[in-house]
Amino acid sequence: MNSRKNKLHTGVFTFFLAMWGIAHIGHFLRKGDALDPFVWILFLFAVLLVFHPQSRKILIALTSFQIFYLFREMPFTDNHLYIMGFVNAGLLFTAIRSFKSDQSYIEFAEQSASYICAALLIAYFSAAFAKFNSGFFDPEYSCAVSMFYDSASVITKTAFLPYFIESILPYAIAAIELSIPILLLVKKTRHTGIILLILFHLAISISPTATALDFTVMLFAFSVLFLDDRALRELIKSVRLLSDFAIQTIKSKKYIVPGIVISLLIFLKVVSRVTMVSHNLYWFLLAPFALLFGGLIIRSIVKTGIFRKSVMSENLFSSLNFTYSALLVLLFLNVITPYLGIKTTGTFTMYSNLQTENGRSNHFIAGRVPFDMPMDDLVRIEESNHPHLARFSEKNEMITYHEFERIISGRRNISVTYIRSGERISYNSSVVDKESIAIHPVYHKLIGHRSYTAGEPVCRW
Repeated sequence: MNSRKNKLHTGVFTFFLAMWGIAHIGHFLRKGDALDPFVWILFLFAVLLVFHPQSRKILIALTSFQIFYLFREMPFTDNHLYIMGFVNAGLLFTAIRSFKSDQSYIEFAEQSASYICAALLIAYFSAAFAKFNSGFFDPEYSCAVSMFYDSASVITKTAFLPYFIESILPYAIAAIELSIPILLLVKKTRHTGIILLILFHLAISISPTATALDFTVMLFAFSVLFLDDRALRELIKSVRLLSDFAIQTIKSKKYIVPGIVISLLIFLKVVSRVTMVSHNLYWFLLAPFALLFGGLIIRSIVKTGIFRKSVMSENLFSSLNFTYSALLVLLFLNVITPYLGIKTTGTFTMYSNLQTENGRSNHFIAGRVPFDMPMDDLVRIEESNHPHLARFSEKNEMITYHEFERIISGRRNISVTYIRSGERISYNSSVVDKESIAIHPVYHKLIGHRSYTAGEPVCRW
């Protein structure tokens, strides 16, 4: 019996790794720079992982390159890259450690499932928790309203929701997002949580003008690890029918099918770079896959009973060891940094309207620590010949002195007039010693601050 369960979970984790490769491809299609050779290396290993999910070497290569890519792009990069980085850190640790094990690699790697589930719950809950602020529930500024219109712009460019529905929308979004990690945590409601997760994220990302379809695919991959044994068997049965057909096709055509897939992905990426009209071409690949993948998971749950108590072969977090726990602590510390006044990028507070700058917090529960932090050292740009700085002035946005240093450090012929702590200062790089303003190689690499608009909690990524 145990061997059959092990075989089942081994098959599921193999399936998860293949989906994990697809999640990387999705991010590559939407966000990767087509002129960056490193992005193409990541893309190659992601495709290889999809076709060879049991390859330890491919997984080590993909996770290593993705973590390096994340570090290279920090601190201003997609929040999704951060959660992928934390998950990949756990997978990389497990893959390397498996060299010393007598178990097959995939059986050993399955031990990281607990860590991956815990990382998702922390990140997802923190994103939901951040939305409980005055800005998110104000329809004038709420990301819930603005993102709805962004998605609906594929239908109409004109606002069409009555105000009372706009007012309700933030409450509905916040309630759904907060309930999902809670439902996933409780055995009896775990399958309900998975269905809600799939339907909710399909609803907010399936539009061609939405911007999170790659993240939706990544969440669907995570959701597989929360299924119980009965639902897993049903899912594997469905997947095997599809995979057997795909394998037979690939065998009969040898390298033709993988070649067609890779060529199609390259075409989509290159064309999306060449013309702005087709910048959402990735949607035509990811949307059908998301619908198919999400539909298979929901079908496996419905066929085995939606509201029954989840019967797991072991505790959800039974495999957490010291390294996984240390990574989760690091993830938690990253999550709370906005409330500590440390940083506002990569903290899973995207699209939340959260403001913790200037020593204040607009969050209903989590205030700001009562200390002056670099995040509170704000600069208002009056005028500048640098387009980036001039844009802050035009939008009436403030930036921290930390970010001001990042922009002007090492640049030539920059002139700017700004107000800092009530003092009006003029700076000209042609007459001021460049050594007087320099970025710190570690501090500025790890810590980034979003721009800030006093009194207007605008929706920012």
